[in-house]
Amino acid sequence: MKGNRINMHLEKTDLRRKLRVVMPMLFFLVIYLIFFFLIERIDATSYYVPEVPLDHKIPFIPAFIIPYVLWFPWIPFICLWALFTDEKAYVRISRFLMIGMSLFILISFLFPTKLNLRPENVPGDDICSAMVRYLHKIDTPTNVFPSIHVYDTLVLLYGVFIGECKLFRSKVFRAFTVTLTILICLATCFLKQHSILDGIAAVILLLLIIVIYNAAEGSGCGKKIQLALKRLFDIFAGIIGSVIALILILILGPIIKAQSPGPIIFIQERVGKNGKHFRAYKLRSMQRDADAHRDELNIQSKVKDGLMLNVDFDPRIIGNKILPDGTRKRGFGEFLRKTSLDEFPQFFNVLIGNMSTVGPRPPTLDEYAKYSEHHRERLAVKPGITGLWQVSGRSEITDFEEVVRLDTEYIHHWNLLLDLKILIKTIIVVITRKGSK
Repeated sequence: MKGNRINMHLEKTDLRRKLRVVMPMLFFLVIYLIFFFLIERIDATSYYVPEVPLDHKIPFIPAFIIPYVLWFPWIPFICLWALFTDEKAYVRISRFLMIGMSLFILISFLFPTKLNLRPENVPGDDICSAMVRYLHKIDTPTNVFPSIHVYDTLVLLYGVFIGECKLFRSKVFRAFTVTLTILICLATCFLKQHSILDGIAAVILLLLIIVIYNAAEGSGCGKKIQLALKRLFDIFAGIIGSVIALILILILGPIIKAQSPGPIIFIQERVGKNGKHFRAYKLRSMQRDADAHRDELNIQSKVKDGLMLNVDFDPRIIGNKILPDGTRKRGFGEFLRKTSLDEFPQFFNVLIGNMSTVGPRPPTLDEYAKYSEHHRERLAVKPGITGLWQVSGRSEITDFEEVVRLDTEYIHHWNLLLDLKILIKTIIVVITRKGSK
């Protein structure tokens, strides 16, 4: 009986660990689908048409709809099999899928594409022709470059060949995987869903990701390429975030103005990379004279020596009041901070280039003046809107040395995958409001 209880406990522990491993992919899929349907609905004024003469010589063959639709169950099958039998392979497969699909969204947003290869009418009463007609009905011929069908299929092929589980090492299964991969890739062209260029771009994209990933995981080479990709992502995030910030300013600005006279945007000098000063932007969540009362609150701060302010209740926040009976009333400014909506104007800084999406929190001038030499190590990179310490406890961390430790750990172990992990955790923290302040 005791042995059975131990086995049940181990099974539950293993299942919980599997859930933790798979959660980033599940959250990513939700975000990906939201952005995918958004770009599908965008009616661009002009489209890039990635076609070559050879595309028009390839015959249209409805029977290829069979391998084309097999792509949909093939992805979860390989991912789930790897998750439960070869976790290392699953981690690499899921990371490659997330990186490639993120870049696909970015490319589709910046360079909308459209094909004109589909036949106007699909003849035939057979099941394959009917399936193709339905596909054309629900799937637009836009946002095709690179082919995510080809890219994802090649990632699965790569995952099978690096896998160590019994199924993935089987010669028969590998032969089947290669055959299905070829058929799915051919199907994108024979169904006129993609140009040859879309498929070639998918192959090149995967090869680049493999090279960069292996370089980042191994000797640390390829850092410049990763930094360039990080800046490219920051520009994309800066554009999207700035648009959202402008919308929030229009919606929330009048409420801020009504509850607290003064500017809607709070502008403050902060210290950035290598001690360089810059002006940081936020939605104003505090009263105009908030800085005048900071010294009083520093005494109550959980983080001593004025290195960072962390209090349970801040009366300077818009709408916050202590009633005569001692009850603490939390106001609209608290809502802005709890939901992190006040942070969105910092995407202006990301777009300008003095901040990044992910990085250490930028200190104020007063905080920086109190830094010891080792504290300044956290400013060896651009500061960010979110970072490792924010998703590791946020307001629960009361020891500034722990903040410095987490930030320097981020700097020393930085790569694009770590940024992606932090971004996913940030979404979870904001939704659950865990440690928000």
